Amino acid sequence: MRPRIMFVDDEVRILTALQRHLAATGVKWELHFESDPRVALETAIRERPDVVVCDMRMPVMDGISLLAAMRDGGVHASAIMLTGSNELAVATAAINEAGVFRFFTKPCPPEALVKGIKEALEHREQARAASSGEAEFKPFELVTAGVFVIDGEAHVDYANPAALEMMLTGNSVRTVGDGRLRLSGETGKPIDLEPLIRDLLESGGETQFGLARKEAIHPFSVTMRRFDDRDKIVVIMTDPQRVDPPSASVIGQVLRLTRSEAALVRQLALGLSVTEAAEACELSVQSARTYLKRIYQKTRTNRQSDLMRLVYSAFPSHLALRGPGGDA
Repeated sequence: MRPRIMFVDDEVRILTALQRHLAATGVKWELHFESDPRVALETAIRERPDVVVCDMRMPVMDGISLLAAMRDGGVHASAIMLTGSNELAVATAAINEAGVFRFFTKPCPPEALVKGIKEALEHREQARAASSGEAEFKPFELVTAGVFVIDGEAHVDYANPAALEMMLTGNSVRTVGDGRLRLSGETGKPIDLEPLIRDLLESGGETQFGLARKEAIHPFSVTMRRFDDRDKIVVIMTDPQRVDPPSASVIGQVLRLTRSEAALVRQLALGLSVTEAAEACELSVQSARTYLKRIYQKTRTNRQSDLMRLVYSAFPSHLALRGPGGDA
């Protein structure tokens, strides 16, 4: 199936010029051109484009509102924004509200725009490949915290739907080159993951850090740990403002755990290490490990990764992310 690309601009002459240029390049895309953003929204919901190229300033509905409405309508296209302004406020709103993949300042050379569309399509393909995953990772699809499984060189072997959305709608989480995971802080400088991965594979431990984002006040909470006994790393990314885990009492009732055991499981489900979870529960690390052994026996699991998969399967709705101001 040919990629579907939609262009939205209230200036018909610009759409006509783009149509001529694209016809001359010979790109094998299914093209849609709309000058009315309201019609564009209806068409996008019906046709499900892969990439939407949208002008920022339009009458009736601006580009940010249009792209946000498309997302609300279930259209998860990669978005490219054309703007006559390079104001930070415009860029921040477009990234945060509309999940814009790339910006171009008008007037934009057609060649640069075509290159941007190709990069957006390539990025989508890499993200889709990462989300296909193996059967053993399927429980991760029930939660909306982002979960990646990567190899020793940071190649993404699996990404759950929430991780896929992070890659498609933000600038902090990407795959680059041959499918390696790249995490970038607020300045845009990539974090060197390979030394972290080597240390985790050798030690079997875990690490946690914050990932600042241009599009949000609070950083992602990132936890990396070895995935079982294999040469793989699981990366769990949560938004501290939006994660809403079940209460300890609910966990205890469902899994038949004591209050202290359930409280410990709840902290681990938030991505904390055993040491951090013990501190949060006002336990010694040794007591927390003793509790974990009893929890494994009661839940018939053998290790922490199995326990977390059980929790994710048992409480998918509670571990979902909330929209700003929304309920779980």
